[in-house]
Amino acid sequence: MRMFTVNKDKNKDFTVLNIADPQIDYELWDGRATSFDTVRFTLGKIIPKVKPDMITMTGDFADEFGRELYDTIITYIDSFGIPWAPVMGNHDHEDGCDPYIVAEMLSETEHCLFEAGDPALGCGHYTVAVEEDGRLVTAFIMMDSHHRKYITDENGKEVRVNVPYSDGQYRWYESQVDALRSIGCEDSTLVVHFPLYEYKYAWEAARRPRDGTSGPSETASRWNAGYEDSLGTNYEPVEPLVEKSPMFEIAKRLGHTKNILCAHDHGNASSIVYEGIRLTYGLKTGSGGYFAGQNGAAVITVGEKGVKSVRYEYVSLDGI
Repeated sequence: MRMFTVNKDKNKDFTVLNIADPQIDYELWDGRATSFDTVRFTLGKIIPKVKPDMITMTGDFADEFGRELYDTIITYIDSFGIPWAPVMGNHDHEDGCDPYIVAEMLSETEHCLFEAGDPALGCGHYTVAVEEDGRLVTAFIMMDSHHRKYITDENGKEVRVNVPYSDGQYRWYESQVDALRSIGCEDSTLVVHFPLYEYKYAWEAARRPRDGTSGPSETASRWNAGYEDSLGTNYEPVEPLVEKSPMFEIAKRLGHTKNILCAHDHGNASSIVYEGIRLTYGLKTGSGGYFAGQNGAAVITVGEKGVKSVRYEYVSLDGI
C-alpha cells in the first residue's frame, strides 16, 4: 500500500482545503474572464485566509483535454507550496483525456502526493495519513470513481451513465482500512468524484421543504429533526453512480470512515450526517457553479482525534 504522510503540529488544528471541479477551459466566463481567471481569483482570496496545511481536489482539472490546460491548473496549484492530493473526475477520463498522461504530469510536480496505483482499479488509488507526534490521527483514502459511458436503455434510447465501482475497488478500500487500523489510526475520509446514492437519500431525509428562501446561508431551523448539524444547500438533483453501490454499506460496516467527500454536481454544496457518516459535497471552485453564490471551497478541520468539522468558504465573483 502506498501511503503518504503529512505532519500535523501538536495541539494545533490541521486544515484541509478542498478544490472542487475547477474544470478550466478556453472560453470566457460572462464575457469577462477565463474560467482559470475565476479559479485563480477564488483561491487567491481563500488561500491567504484559510492557510491550509493540505489541499485535496475532487477531480475535473479541466473541461477538455489539452496539455496546456492541464499544465496551467497543475502548475498553479503546485505553486502554493502546499501538499496536495487529487482524485480524477469524469472529465479527466473523457473527451480524449488519458488520465495516465495527467498522472505523469502530476508525478513531475514538487508538492503533489498523487499515486496512480493498480490500473485494474482505475487511475488514482492511494492514502494520505495525517500524523501528529508519531501517531496517525486521520487519513484521506483517495479513490477513482471513473467516468460516464453511453448505453442503450430498455426503450432503445442511448443514455449516458456513470461507470460503477468494481469489486476490486471495494477490496482495495477494505485493505486501506485494515492497514490504517493495524497502525493505530481509527478515522478516515473517503475522497471520490461522483456522489454515492446515499447523498440523495441524505438530502431527502435532512432537508425541509423550501420556505421561499434560498442561498448558501443555511440555519438549523431549515433541517429536519436529527439533522440540525447539516450545512450548505443543494440547487440541483444529486447525480450519483448509475446504480446503488455497496460502497456506503461497506464503509458503515467497517466503521472507520466518518466522512465522505465528493464533487461533480456543480450546484450542490451540502454536508449532512447520514447513518453515522458525514456526506459532504465540495463547493465548486471557479465559474460554472450554475447558481449565484456557489463558488469557493470546502474547509475540513482535523483535530487530535480526527476530522472535527466541515465548513464552506464562499467567494463572490462580482469583483473579478
